[in-house]
Amino acid sequence: MKTEEYKNKQINICWTPFGYSYSVPLSLGYLKSSLTENRFTNVKVTDFNQDFWHRNKEELGRGLDPFEERYRTILQDVTSWNNPQNYYEKIHTIGQIKDLINEYRDTLLENNPSIIGFCIFNTNIWFTLEVCTALKIKNPDVKILIGGPEATASHYDANHKLKEMIKMNIVDAIVFGEGDITVAEVCETICKEEYDYKSIDGLYYLGEDGEVKNTKWRDFIKDLDNVAIPDYSDIDFSLYQQPEIPIVLSRGCNYSCNYCGVKLYWKKASDFRKRSPQNILEEILYLDESGYLPRGQFNFLSWKGAYVNTDVVKKAETESGKSILEELCDKIVEHYGDKEWDVPFQWGGWARIDKNLTDDVCRKMFKAGCHHLTFGFESGSARINKEMRKGYKFKEYDNEYAANVFKNCMNNGIQVVLFLIIGYPTETKEDFEETMKFLKKYRKWIDAVYCMSTFILSKEMMNDDDPKWGKSAFHIRSARGGGGDLTPHAIEWESDVNTYEERLERLEIFKKFAEESKLTTISPRLPDGLSTPNQGTTMD
Repeated sequence: MKTEEYKNKQINICWTPFGYSYSVPLSLGYLKSSLTENRFTNVKVTDFNQDFWHRNKEELGRGLDPFEERYRTILQDVTSWNNPQNYYEKIHTIGQIKDLINEYRDTLLENNPSIIGFCIFNTNIWFTLEVCTALKIKNPDVKILIGGPEATASHYDANHKLKEMIKMNIVDAIVFGEGDITVAEVCETICKEEYDYKSIDGLYYLGEDGEVKNTKWRDFIKDLDNVAIPDYSDIDFSLYQQPEIPIVLSRGCNYSCNYCGVKLYWKKASDFRKRSPQNILEEILYLDESGYLPRGQFNFLSWKGAYVNTDVVKKAETESGKSILEELCDKIVEHYGDKEWDVPFQWGGWARIDKNLTDDVCRKMFKAGCHHLTFGFESGSARINKEMRKGYKFKEYDNEYAANVFKNCMNNGIQVVLFLIIGYPTETKEDFEETMKFLKKYRKWIDAVYCMSTFILSKEMMNDDDPKWGKSAFHIRSARGGGGDLTPHAIEWESDVNTYEERLERLEIFKKFAEESKLTTISPRLPDGLSTPNQGTTMD
């Protein structure tokens, strides 16, 4: 084979159906850019998730049922897609699902690819594995790679289904951790037909002894400014309704909130890395010049990463001496102008409750196109926030402090959205009352609330050996399911101060308040008997 001729081989990477259709495939865009930088010339990105939703948008609405009315309730509940028992008993059996799997198989096998890669989430793992199986049956020679959040989560589960698929020769390798470099190296060894998996960090593969092996965790990319801008050239943006165009501001997280799964991917605070304001601006200009941000059209830029105000832990060193957030806003305004609506896009993202979000900074953010911020408020109880390990300095933190940050946002045209957790472990009636007191007192500074139905203890949290989350602490009922299984046992856990019935009562109190105060609520999941008032009116 001539020098680097192997890099002309076809590589297909994709998403299968997994959830809402507004977000363009960020991870696939990054992977295509990485492969292109490594001089692979035939890389094709396909968003089957968008295809699924677009072709069935009239029947779907926000549900997941393009096929039969009797399955509407089942398919609307995402747990039917990430729960293996539900999936194989209730979804896999639908004839049209099987037809769709075969259609995606045939699409991916067009042009005789050498490699097919999948980015998987907990909601599409079982569907994806069916596609992989269909691919191998029709073309045993094609190499299949699996990456994404669920693949990294599999690193912590010795008996994960993905590893079984390696033993069955359905999946050839699993990429865990940050995949930009790993995927390029795997594709190179496959296309060169060397299959030297053991020398590639961040990988599961089948060893010569027939057992699944893994290499060490790959070091994270230190300088994010050296990462290529995502390549969306294969993506038809016209198919997306109100497309959310994600831009990564940072990778990693400075904190270790007890309830958050991000620690599965970013192990420690030192893994947190930030991009420079100039580098972020260059991506914005690229998106604009490429026609992804047409003037006069409502678009969201969604800042991805730990939070928008990345400087809250340590003030960033910039050329101007300002924080990253302020300098980025200055650069946007300088380029587009400082009059209202001069900026041809609107954006939002997650933010920490922090004193740096002053009235002046919020005004500057609005001029730069900021439309909304979503805060991890979680609870009005300082004790519960401390229990969650939110990382606030609680000698300084109080509810008036938080309310002032929300006031600064709302006074400057920035919508405020709060994440709220009702029924966190150890939450008492008094803690919940603190939350309700805050919502009532500062209602005018809150636009919408994300509210979980009840706090769910995942399989990882239901570890008998963990004194913090084990049965001894919370008297969790016995049966536990496999990966992604949200059984009643995970939902109906109870403690002496926080029973399932008490949590439902608290939800009813919150629901009544939301209805009476016309507070928009956005809830991914509510128990039977509870409805969602004004669902989606702010975020849609």
